[in-house]
Amino acid sequence: MLNRENKTAMTRKGMVSNRLNKFSIRKYTVGTASILVGTTLIFGIGSQEAKAAEVTNKEMKEDATSVNNDQVSKKVDTGQLNKDGNTSKVDTEQLNDENINKVANQKEVTRVENSVASEKNNNSQPSENGKLQTSDVKKTEDNNATSDDQVTTTVNSQQLNTDNTTSNATMSAAPINVSKDDLKINSEEVRNVGEKSDNTDNANGSDVIMPKSTAPKRLNTRMRIAAVQPSSTDSKNVNNLITSTTTLTVVDADKNNKIVPAQDYLALKSQIKVDDKVKSGDYFTIKYSDTVQVYGLNPEDIKNIGDIKDPNNGETIATAKHDTANNLITYTFTDYVDRFNSVQMGINYSIYMDADTIPVSKNDVEFNVTIGNDTTKTTANIQYPDYVVNEKNSIGSAFTETVSHVGNKENPGYYKQTIYVNPSENSLTNAKLKVQAYHSSYPNNIGQINKEVTDIKIYQVPKGYTLNKGYDVNTKELTDVTNQYLQKITYGDNNSAVIDFGNADSAYVVMVNTKFQYTTSESPTLVQMVTLSSDNSKSASMGNALGFTNNQSGGAGQEVYKIGNYVWEDTNKNGVQELGEKGVGNVTVTVFDNNTNTKVGEAVTKEDGSYLIPNLPNGDYRVEFSNLPQGYEVTPSKQGNNEELDSNGVSSVITVNGKDNLSADLGIYKPKYNLGDYVWEDTNKNGIQDQDEKGISGVTVTLKDENGNVLKTVTTDADGKYKFTDLDNGNYKVEFTTPEGYTPTTVTSGSDIEKDSNGLTTTGVINGADNMTLDSGFYKTPKYNLGNYVWEDTNKDGKQDSTEKGISGVTVTLKNENGEVLQTTKTDKDGKYQFTGLENGTYKVEFETPLGYTPTQVGSGTDEGIDSNGTSTTGVIKDKDNDTIDSGFYKPTYNLGDYVWEDTNKNGVQDKDEKGISGVTVTLKDENDKVLKTVTTDENGKYQFTDLNNGTYKVEFETPSGYTPTSVTSGNDTEKDSNGLTTTGVIKDADNMTLDSGFYKTPKYSLGDYVWYDSNKDGKQDSTEKGIKDVKVTLLNEKGEVIGTTKTDENGKYRFDNLDSGKYKVIFEKPAGLTQTGTNTT
Repeated sequence: MLNRENKTAMTRKGMVSNRLNKFSIRKYTVGTASILVGTTLIFGIGSQEAKAAEVTNKEMKEDATSVNNDQVSKKVDTGQLNKDGNTSKVDTEQLNDENINKVANQKEVTRVENSVASEKNNNSQPSENGKLQTSDVKKTEDNNATSDDQVTTTVNSQQLNTDNTTSNATMSAAPINVSKDDLKINSEEVRNVGEKSDNTDNANGSDVIMPKSTAPKRLNTRMRIAAVQPSSTDSKNVNNLITSTTTLTVVDADKNNKIVPAQDYLALKSQIKVDDKVKSGDYFTIKYSDTVQVYGLNPEDIKNIGDIKDPNNGETIATAKHDTANNLITYTFTDYVDRFNSVQMGINYSIYMDADTIPVSKNDVEFNVTIGNDTTKTTANIQYPDYVVNEKNSIGSAFTETVSHVGNKENPGYYKQTIYVNPSENSLTNAKLKVQAYHSSYPNNIGQINKEVTDIKIYQVPKGYTLNKGYDVNTKELTDVTNQYLQKITYGDNNSAVIDFGNADSAYVVMVNTKFQYTTSESPTLVQMVTLSSDNSKSASMGNALGFTNNQSGGAGQEVYKIGNYVWEDTNKNGVQELGEKGVGNVTVTVFDNNTNTKVGEAVTKEDGSYLIPNLPNGDYRVEFSNLPQGYEVTPSKQGNNEELDSNGVSSVITVNGKDNLSADLGIYKPKYNLGDYVWEDTNKNGIQDQDEKGISGVTVTLKDENGNVLKTVTTDADGKYKFTDLDNGNYKVEFTTPEGYTPTTVTSGSDIEKDSNGLTTTGVINGADNMTLDSGFYKTPKYNLGNYVWEDTNKDGKQDSTEKGISGVTVTLKNENGEVLQTTKTDKDGKYQFTGLENGTYKVEFETPLGYTPTQVGSGTDEGIDSNGTSTTGVIKDKDNDTIDSGFYKPTYNLGDYVWEDTNKNGVQDKDEKGISGVTVTLKDENDKVLKTVTTDENGKYQFTDLNNGTYKVEFETPSGYTPTSVTSGNDTEKDSNGLTTTGVIKDADNMTLDSGFYKTPKYSLGDYVWYDSNKDGKQDSTEKGIKDVKVTLLNEKGEVIGTTKTDENGKYRFDNLDSGKYKVIFEKPAGLTQTGTNTT
């Protein structure tokens, strides 16, 4: 690209190209027939182009020429159809000399401007009067037009706007003129379209159905195109560097003083000046209001964008991209603005009023267009035509979408018609709608209605709802009643369908979506009629019609041609351009006249590798390629049998003879090399590839550049081989991923670099040859075990004693160094566990504390094989098993006690001067009264039951001999009172040393008294009577057990001492010779 300071001062003007291979029609309806305006540009109609503009604001002069009559199927006088309708021919504009200012003499511009060897061959010379001399417009067939692309024209009684064509337009749209005679049926006189007619029997075909004026319809939903973003990273919005002088005019096409979006349009004309600060890749925008639309009926129109071109050489000045969602066109400048100063452009568009945003008639509707930062506005009073009304019946219709492909049997295209049934919301009886794609006056009608290809949707309109007069229907606001009428649709002859609405008092919208008939006709038509009938009322009828012609193109200029076309990277080096091979930009292409050796043109290939050098007359030219990218070589020349796909080499001679020569191509390639080669299993671990050792498949190998950027990643094949291809000379880094279950072998063993291992990471150098020496060896990683034991440490010393046993069912978890769980197991019945299949490394082992246990102390003693490692520990495997990871637990136990004392003062409270009673038996029982343990109090009266679990226990104290239990639970201190002979003790996570029992010494008594000789036998001891000596007396307890024996003394007295309170039995042995006197004598 040239520096901006080096630009040669020139003034150029551009126009919008309109040579497109598809052409569709936007439908308008006026008068008695439908008018269709072609949208060859998204932002234009008909065959319109943005023309080269004058520096002044003077409008371009238009020279009208007629269109050939053979473009339409039939020409009929529309004056007979509508008295008020005026028809006019669609004229092809010629680019008049007055339309383009004088182009300043151009100095030599490197690479771009083509110097023609002979001035005589230059047909675009400045004239003496300062006007650009041009040849007459020559009509030619556009080579880009295809047979299956049609351009619809109009059934029309309205004059078309002649601004819609230009000198190099791709087609001329011609109206189809229709007379009333053409529309007669059964010799019946035809009245004006829309006039009332008697309600007749439709089955007999007696209704007269004629085309009727309706409003236009664009696509129901706007087609969305992603917002355009400039492709260049340094491009910028240059709206501030664009100045424009613009007019926006409402055009009353039929001059009836009523503006209807369906029939009329907006004329946009602008002179645009580009500041010299603008550079390639910069862009400006055209923003239009939501009351404006720029595309038409055919959805395929959306791709028809208009680039701005220089009319002198066809060069593109700015490329257009549409963002219809945001009402925006973005024009991006090419390098044209880098090579020319004082660039000026002119546009001349016909654009549309958007019925979507203007649903009903309305005054002072604003339309505006902003070019760059300059906004131009205008307003209009919008007035839609009325529906066709005949007594109670009312109807309206419009084509809303058409896509046709002539000669395409598989896809002939489709069209859609929207019909408003009873928009007046009258109460109708036995209402019927007839839709018919037939009219006797149009034998080439390609419409069709039948149940195989036609889809009919029916929507009920809510009462009071306002229908869009532009036939833009939002079906979400209506009720879909199609299913209610499926059995009420009857398809008949002559491509017709009748819908029986029965009694109806609301409006309906009927959408007919059907296919075109297959046709090869160059001038087919589409006519579709609609009739609403009901009892006791005259029918209301109307129709819509379209006509089609093929694309045409016209052009003017000298007999000069172009040389091109392509520099590409020939990746497979075969010298033939193939799919997937990309172009190479920034290659210089220089063209010389082969006879005079004069340079006649120069260009630089674009990013896609293409180039074009225009303005070359017939002759032989030498094409030379230079400034090839560094490191590339030229592919073989003249390969294959297609000269447009081969390579011509860096210098070749080609001929221009009456047409462009686009065969001057160059293929280049960058020499590429390979890097590899092998990953193997080194079974003997010697670091050398031995014959009996095999490759390892599926190993990931990564290639990086010197900066560590990943270039490619591959995996080894079934034989352990890998290869990186298409590499340039340079230093590379190769990294091998260790395959699972393997360990890298020793590196660089031996003296053969093709047989050793380069390790996990190595460097490879490519210098003009493949490098297949980068290998890596691995051997299978040995597997080891880790364990070993979980035991109950009953003595809590942290060591495994011979009498202590393992704990089964304990969960043990193995983790790696990152804390990720690898394995989980449980101890067996002996408390053993083991993790197997482990590689060298550091592992984390976690033991789950078994229920009811507490971890014992860790690391006791010096023997790690019998100590406890705790609940979480680290285990290292280094080339052998590790069976030292153990964990000990014990059951937590508690004590219960505490004291048996002599309660000398019998108050039931342990006083300081009172002492314990030794030797007292204390029994511990469980809740079920089962004896657990028995102890005796020590010399201080203390007792203790040890190693008890949490729970409830019963404690029983045996009363010591000579003692009596004291009072129970006296005082407020549970540790100082007496719990009695039997009590309950609870252990809950702590010792219970509160269970005491107090006793006091039992008092002693004597029993006795006297055995005497009752001399008077009265049973009473008289003072004169004396005791009897040596009488035996025996003492028995309540059980009859002898507890004492004595004899009376010399005075007859006896006594038993140290007796407890209680009942006793005393037996006296009768002395010899004596008889017992009476007892209890008073």
